[in-house]
Amino acid sequence: MVTRLLMSPSLVILLVLAGCMTVPDASQKDVSKTDQASAVAATSTSVAPITEVASVTATPNRLTGTISATPFAAVVRDGTARAPTTLAQAAALTAARVQVGARQAAWQPQVSLGVSANSGGDVVPVGRITQLLYDGGASREQIAIAKLGADQAYESQLAEMATQTYAGVDAIIALTQARARVDQARRNVAAVQDIVSDLQRRFDVGAGSSADLLAGEGRVAQATSAQLEAAADLREAEALWTDLFGLPAPARLPSVPKAPRLRNTNVDAALAGSPRLRAQVNQVAAQERSVELARAQGRPRVSAILESDFGVGNFEDDVQARVGVDVPVYQGGQLQASVAGAEADLAQSRAAQEGLRRDLRRALTSALAEVSDTASRLAAAQKAVRVNRDALEAARGQFQLGSGSLIAILDAQRSINETQVSLIDLRADTARAEYAILAITGDILTAVGVVLPVAPSFAPTPMLIGGER
Repeated sequence: MVTRLLMSPSLVILLVLAGCMTVPDASQKDVSKTDQASAVAATSTSVAPITEVASVTATPNRLTGTISATPFAAVVRDGTARAPTTLAQAAALTAARVQVGARQAAWQPQVSLGVSANSGGDVVPVGRITQLLYDGGASREQIAIAKLGADQAYESQLAEMATQTYAGVDAIIALTQARARVDQARRNVAAVQDIVSDLQRRFDVGAGSSADLLAGEGRVAQATSAQLEAAADLREAEALWTDLFGLPAPARLPSVPKAPRLRNTNVDAALAGSPRLRAQVNQVAAQERSVELARAQGRPRVSAILESDFGVGNFEDDVQARVGVDVPVYQGGQLQASVAGAEADLAQSRAAQEGLRRDLRRALTSALAEVSDTASRLAAAQKAVRVNRDALEAARGQFQLGSGSLIAILDAQRSINETQVSLIDLRADTARAEYAILAITGDILTAVGVVLPVAPSFAPTPMLIGGER
């Protein structure tokens, strides 16, 4: 059905591996990002007709141009902004930001109120202020891990937005392709029927054979079957459109513009924009900090405590100030096991990062190679269409002169139909490959003008002893 006709296996892989934007310096321990001025914008609830388009933005240095002002880009942006997965990733980013604040609160004074019984049996109110002074770096690592988690959630949101953007692009290409195939199938049926009708007229006056007439009727049946199959594929493409955009497919689709090209097609430079890869980099960094956090669990914990009974109990001078020290002495091997487990998780994350990098390189290399020979393949397909059209006219001429056969005409018509369908499919696959490159590198968001979420940015946490790295 549509999946068979519209998406090759390599392009399915490209869609799964889609990614985006700029890469952070993995050598830096500071996990904060600079603020971005824009947030995800609300879009209209209709995809057709398109009456408003985004303003033209400056051409990014990584791309040769932008298509953000086209109706095509407006439809794609609408689908990306309203996708349930995009909204879910936005909620995950919000949760990750909150987690950073919760971890930073460990270094804020902790105030509590309670009651206590003194030696005389009286119950008195007690107020306590506790300030953490030192915990062996555990809180520092927890805050760093939380910040890396927020960065990872942000990159994951960009990756999901890039995947959804490519899905929108593919939906337009697929429906355009399916409709073109239906139109071609309809024209082919009409052409074959015209040939058979001409034969029928000849047969009626005794100038044709019943064998030729039966052969022609068989070709009509084949062409009609292909038309029904194309119609079924179109219905499936329309269903996929509705599933993606949440609305029925419009009667008129925006034309698919040629995708902008990367200025630098070096694979490593191009992959520097993949948020999926950057998310994995953050995962590795978080696992590195988790190893340090596990080691910190065996270090002393020091806190300053102010306590008062508000003058109604036996506390001398109403306020007591003291320092609390908690020193782990024996943990039954829990510390060693925790460190070993964290190191194993780190090794697994590093392996996953390298595996993802290789997958992205392979997918990008394949897409670049597919696009590089596009011109020659399209030229060959267009030439085949012209040659088969000439062959059809020649067969018709010979048949009119009595030196040709009906089968030759029908064969020529079948050949021209096959080359027309191949040309339709080749144009669609070429467009997919061009946009798949941008999906892998992350530049698809910039190309179509998707408004990005605000990147995480956090102020340093004030720490009395052992501040943040």
